[in-house]
Amino acid sequence: MYLSSAQISSRLIMEGNSGESVINLNDPTQIIALNPASQLPTKLSGGNFPTWRAQLFTLLRGLDLLRFLDGTHPEPAATASADVRTHWFQQDQLLLHAILASVSPAIAPYVSDAATSRQAWTILERMFPSQSRQRVINLKDKLSQEKQGNRPVSVYLQAMRTTVAELALVNAPVAPEDLILHVLRGLQEEFGPLAAAVRARDTTIQLEDLHDRLVDYEADLARLPQSVAPTTAFSSIRGRSQHPFSRSPGQHRRGSTPPPSYASDTYSRRESSPRSPHGHYSPRSSQGNYSSPPAPSILGRPQLLCQFCDKTGH
Repeated sequence: MYLSSAQISSRLIMEGNSGESVINLNDPTQIIALNPASQLPTKLSGGNFPTWRAQLFTLLRGLDLLRFLDGTHPEPAATASADVRTHWFQQDQLLLHAILASVSPAIAPYVSDAATSRQAWTILERMFPSQSRQRVINLKDKLSQEKQGNRPVSVYLQAMRTTVAELALVNAPVAPEDLILHVLRGLQEEFGPLAAAVRARDTTIQLEDLHDRLVDYEADLARLPQSVAPTTAFSSIRGRSQHPFSRSPGQHRRGSTPPPSYASDTYSRRESSPRSPHGHYSPRSSQGNYSSPPAPSILGRPQLLCQFCDKTGH
């Protein structure tokens, strides 16, 4: 009796819900027919062998037919009953047909002479091992070189997830802590403070948690004015090395109050020379009196003292 995979799925659901035993795939009277067009939509074209293999294996595991390919269910011995041998041959030919139908025309000639599904699989497995290793190298290099650029955080992380998923398909999974480091290394400079905080953690943060934190941080950055963005705020503060109203030496106008540096210099000269009894300044003596410091103006700028009356403002 032939059963399609759709019929098997229906019977598994119905019989499982009714409490009865589910269908026995080892029943020699049942043959499982596959539909490659719908169940194996991705055809093997050479560069997608890991993806195609994952597609095939998941289907055959679900139908308990992978044992035909991995050698755990070989062809029955000649001493076996005719029914057992016939069942095995028919099921194996349907698997072989599914493989032939799911490869591209360029690859089909390599497996067209295979007599069993295992032979076809062995040929394909030998054809693509070098490509699989090169694929791993290329994917790892892509993961390490991935940069956020001008993309939003969500798009950048999705690209990283895709590369990690492809590595898992070729049996080269990425450790969670390695993935986090790759993500942090490729972020824009604006995310530097958050990246430093994540690196300082004692435990590895989960990618989902990191995604949420990065999205929130990105939203906070978008609300900040461009002039105070994290990448420019610190440098702009460091760049303010001069008073905004200061002038270079010799640029103050006649009649105006000199800049603080000039007033301070004047006061220091006044302080260094004691006042003579005649109202003039004389060279400093060892026991001379010193004038008091100039009083600050209302605007906070020191003013000049008159050398004769010792008053300010004229």
